[in-house]
Amino acid sequence: MLKQLSYLGFRLLAGLFWLMPMWMAYGFSNFLAFVLYRVWGYRKAVVMDNLRKSFPEKSEAEIKSIAKKYYNHLAKLAVEVLKMSSLSKEYFIQNIPIEGVEILEQLKDRKTFMLCGHTGNWEWAALMFGIVCPQGFNTSYKPVSNPFFEAWFKKVRTRFGNIALPMTLMPRELMGNKRPSVTGLVADQNPSSMDNLWLQFLNRETLFFSGVERLAKKLDVAVVFADMYRTGNGQYRIHLELMTEHANTLPDGHLMQDYVTRLEKAIYLHPENWLWSHRRWKHKRA
Repeated sequence: MLKQLSYLGFRLLAGLFWLMPMWMAYGFSNFLAFVLYRVWGYRKAVVMDNLRKSFPEKSEAEIKSIAKKYYNHLAKLAVEVLKMSSLSKEYFIQNIPIEGVEILEQLKDRKTFMLCGHTGNWEWAALMFGIVCPQGFNTSYKPVSNPFFEAWFKKVRTRFGNIALPMTLMPRELMGNKRPSVTGLVADQNPSSMDNLWLQFLNRETLFFSGVERLAKKLDVAVVFADMYRTGNGQYRIHLELMTEHANTLPDGHLMQDYVTRLEKAIYLHPENWLWSHRRWKHKRA
């Protein structure tokens, strides 16, 4: 009953934002950012600690400036999730240009992994790639425990023809299906098992999923890196880079190291654009 009530409250809120013009929705996000940062202090200790350790060369004033911009970005993300079911294909095409989109056309006959991080709005990015990928786009995601939310998110994520693949089922599905496709993987998530790959990332040893590289090599996929950053309210830019056309030709560890290097560079360029409230470094190497 509690799960159903929380979902009904969410749908009521989403319906309210459906009716709002974009300028009003982003006006509300300014108020939400103030509440998150100044009143609630949502995970503020985590955000500040992550920023200080990731940018030791920056002054405290610079760290606070990035934190404030991050909370503005986070509030906009919340509003954009509520709005995304009401936005048309034309809206995404007009407001999210893609640099390097020709790479997807070049790889239209290949099975491809698109590695991204928690930069920009990854939910909007998945919808955009569902529009532009000629070979089809798979959204790999972690299911939520509330079945009502799970059904809603799956419906929204697949509204432009995307195929939503739960992370646990994704390897089997890709190995059993030989058709060309692009599979989006948010590869900077925190593994639950320590038996993964430790890499230097933002000045700290950081645990990354090793299964991404193992599956990429087993399937011999092409691999593309995607970065997304905000350029205005409701506006983003996506930048694509080809990492390799054949993952199985790379030495072990090379693919994930290359991914981490590119992601780190993207974060340095737009530091407020990454998910700093994530407890990314809760695991410590023994």
